[in-house]
Amino acid sequence: KYNYTQGGTLYKDGRMLKDLKDLQEIYPCDILFFIAICRGGEGGESGMLATKSSKGPSEEEIKKEEIVKSDPKAPEYRRITGGFSVGGNCTNKVCITYKKGHVDSTLGYGSWEISNIFQVKSKCPKCKKNFIPNFFFFSRCYYRIYGIKSDIHGEKKKFDTGIKNAPEGKGFIRIRMEPLKGTETDEEKALYEKEHTWKMLQYEAQKSQEEFMKT
Repeated sequence: KYNYTQGGTLYKDGRMLKDLKDLQEIYPCDILFFIAICRGGEGGESGMLATKSSKGPSEEEIKKEEIVKSDPKAPEYRRITGGFSVGGNCTNKVCITYKKGHVDSTLGYGSWEISNIFQVKSKCPKCKKNFIPNFFFFSRCYYRIYGIKSDIHGEKKKFDTGIKNAPEGKGFIRIRMEPLKGTETDEEKALYEKEHTWKMLQYEAQKSQEEFMKT
């Protein structure tokens, strides 16, 4: 059994994990940390914390998606196949891709939450080390991006591209997340954080439109 916290409220009724449905404002794909309370030692209450934000491309960056033709001469670590892929720079200094441009990693068909992509799924195809993605690709699939973020008043705002098509033979769809340049003012940094912070952001790629009805 666990004690756990959510949104600053402590629940201490010996509830089991199955009672999570009783909590308010847990969004799909929120990250949950489970910490069991053990005998002995010092410290306060431990518990389960639901984190409430993740970084991802802004709404405008998602809307600016572009069609890019495949390059048959691209190195193998910069090639993508069908479904959803991510790209970014490998920071492993002993990797052969280090400082040679971005690497791409194909995740295939399915559904992914942005925080899971950043923390687990983005691996260099050469050295297998995690990288921070700033490119998101869809190829030979139907795809959808949807999420929840806060507006200027702190109210929940939904975003949804709807189901779209990245057909075979026309290249692939690319979304670019612009990184901070390091020269921004405090106000510009705050605006960047606001535009790129999501309560939840989901990517989905399927082989057919019918597959979306099954997820």
